[in-house]
Amino acid sequence: MKPWYLSTGMWGGILAVLLSSSGLALSVDLETGEFSGNIYDLGTQLGTMLAGIIAMVGRYRATAPISTKRRRRAAYIRERQ
Repeated sequence: MKPWYLSTGMWGGILAVLLSSSGLALSVDLETGEFSGNIYDLGTQLGTMLAGIIAMVGRYRATAPISTKRRRRAAYIRERQ
């Protein structure tokens, strides 16, 4: 089993969370603490952050590789032999 930091799925999730949180941080006025964007920007940033978290949790909890046509065909051939 490979370490988490070699997983492109984990890095994709991490980048999604970091980029969406930085987008949220840039939309907040530091002096007043008010959100300067609109509700659609907020929803998009939060949705992207949630998707990144779901991707990371899913990759961490995965126990089997994703099935492809080639793997299914190879498994079928092994069963037939």
